[in-house]
Amino acid sequence: MTLERWIEFQQGKGNDAGVAMGRTLLAQYGDLPLGSQETVVTQSNIELHVASELDLVAEWQRQSSRFIELGFHKELGHADTDEGKMAYLDSLPKFAPQPENYAERFDVPLLVERRIHWERQAQLGGIAISDYLRERIDRITPFAADSQPEGAYTGWFSAWGQLFESKIGPFDARKQLADDELGGGLLEGVAMQLAHPEYNQNNQYFDLIGDQVESGDVPYLNHWDGGPGLNALWSGDASVYFRPLVRGSKIVTG
Repeated sequence: MTLERWIEFQQGKGNDAGVAMGRTLLAQYGDLPLGSQETVVTQSNIELHVASELDLVAEWQRQSSRFIELGFHKELGHADTDEGKMAYLDSLPKFAPQPENYAERFDVPLLVERRIHWERQAQLGGIAISDYLRERIDRITPFAADSQPEGAYTGWFSAWGQLFESKIGPFDARKQLADDELGGGLLEGVAMQLAHPEYNQNNQYFDLIGDQVESGDVPYLNHWDGGPGLNALWSGDASVYFRPLVRGSKIVTG
């Protein structure tokens, strides 16, 4: 299969984002040979770049389709029609290529919707909220005020245990973040659960160190009561089941 044929295949599926990305790559690199329509077999650095771009298109479509499935478009006032859904999708930023210095630190592209409160997103996504956390919703603040973008954004996040391979307490993790590393909060935790529920289902939970509750409780995402849930705790202890949710500082906003 060639890149031009791949574009035709995406047109047939109605994947407008894929078609647009494919045409951009076609203009830049020409009609490169690819592998199958599902797997791009790379032969050179150029083909590797094209494969990465096409993979990002597919992953963006997967995550944004989940938002549509949960009715995020309706929450923001868009009609529940093809036109309304497309208008919502058009408002979402796309994934940028992974920065070279993010490799092996931040390998998970994630779409985060910040225009809908995390409590409502959790409700729509079937994520339980503890009574303790719900009673303190108005006392939740970002740990680092300048790390909270407005609107939807895309960024690169660490997989569970990637940035911190060994267990580490949330307070210590915050202290060890590099200048280009930022903790993810409740909105990011919800986004990660919606995009990658497999972590939570395999006893791989996240400390959401980008937010704090009251004077310092740390919210976290778990799977202790038969499904995903959000809670908070004052504890500097390290647990084998938890790792901090962290992203790179470079993002794309809507």
